[in-house]
This record gives sequence, C-alpha cells and structure tokens, in this order.
Amino acid sequence: MHSSRGNPTPQRNDSILAESIFVQDICVQEIKPQESFDVNLAMVDSLASEVYDQLLVDDNTLDGKLILPEVGYYSTAQLGIRLLDVKSKLQLQSLSNEEREYLKALRDIEFHVPQPFYEFYRSIGSVTDKMGKETYPSVADLPTQRAGGRGGNHSPAFTQQTHNLFEEVPC
Repeated sequence: MHSSRGNPTPQRNDSILAESIFVQDICVQEIKPQESFDVNLAMVDSLASEVYDQLLVDDNTLDGKLILPEVGYYSTAQLGIRLLDVKSKLQLQSLSNEEREYLKALRDIEFHVPQPFYEFYRSIGSVTDKMGKETYPSVADLPTQRAGGRGGNHSPAFTQQTHNLFEEVPC
C-alpha cells in the first residue's frame, strides 16, 4: 500500500487481523436465522437406474417383467408420498385439500420399497445443528392439477417464483 504522497507505508509488526472485521472475542450471528432450506432430490432418477441394474443382477429375467421407466415412475411416486409425509409432520407449511386427500387415501396402503430408496427417503427431513437448532426442508406444493387438460399430466402453475422448486424434484 502507498500513502497519498507516493511513499511506501511503513512496516508494522502487529497482526493483519488487528484492523479487520475478524477480531478476537467477537461473535457473529445471523440477523434473521435461516429456518428452512431447499432440497435437491434430482438424484432419485439415477438412484432408480442403479436399483434397477442391481435388481437385474439378482434376476436376469426381470427385464421382461419390469422396465426401468416403471422403476423410475414408482420411485418418483414414492418420493411424492414421502414429501407429503414430511410436509404434514413439520406443520410449518399447510397441506392443500388435494394433498390431505392423497395422504388419507394412502394411509392404509403398504408399499414395498427397495432398501436404497428407503434410505434416500428416510434422509429427507429436518436437520439439527450442534447447538440444537432445527432447520426444516421447504417442500413445494406437489402437482395436483391437470396440465393442458390431459390425464396423467399433473402440475401446479409454474411461475417465475416457483419454477426453481420443480427443477429439483423429478416429475
């Protein structure tokens, strides 16, 4: 650094932290603590592919009975159910009427879930830090409306505010 006259700044022996914002005995806290986080669930597609490959190793006749897109569809549907379950248990976000109806209809159904999917779904939920503060996943409203009036194409309205939520959740 140079002073205003062009002369070099004299050498000093004190710590470079002496004049910084990072001084000793200071604690920095967020003004508004983060309470929720967005979840990236896009890996469920690659997980479905890996699970399918392992199922084929166990039963080489399986490809005539079950195809990869079916495993992908099943895993995505299971993911939707898990997200509804997480959303209902957190009680931070209200469920829509359609979401409540889905949970009610699914309450007594038993699903068979391969272990890798089970572990993945089980990992979705709130996170507790070392100080005991919980941070919750932000779960978007799941697709419940017909898109384009055609059956099988369900989605909520995509807007500038919501489109990023759906880039992280497979449809």
